[in-house]
Amino acid sequence: MALWSTSWKGNHLTVCHPQTIISDNSAPFIGRVYSRWCQGQRIEKYYTPIYHQRANPVERRVQEFKKTLRILTLEKQDTTWDKYIAKALYVLRMRSNAATGMTPAKAVLGYELPKQGGMGDTAVSESARHAGSAT
Repeated sequence: MALWSTSWKGNHLTVCHPQTIISDNSAPFIGRVYSRWCQGQRIEKYYTPIYHQRANPVERRVQEFKKTLRILTLEKQDTTWDKYIAKALYVLRMRSNAATGMTPAKAVLGYELPKQGGMGDTAVSESARHAGSAT
């Protein structure tokens, strides 16, 4: 983005500075020199929001996953945490969301996942089949 715009007015070129500038929060844009310069030019400064990973919903899910994985491997002697990934994902997919009142599995698939160890349960398989054919 250019700080100055140019335009042709009749036979002469006019140069004008912007009324506002949007920048990030890095040191050159929050310093006194830059602030005084903007004030002298009568330019309004606006800043983009400061990035914070906790405000990012994807990062929150990653944090939840790591926390669940730590809990599952807390008292285990082996360091093969990768064995617990499926269980950690299952736990997160079966946890009810406070805002929707549904589990992610129910929201995405339309039915709850079978309880662990209940994969062969015919009642669960039937409800899954019916939910899948309803869409």
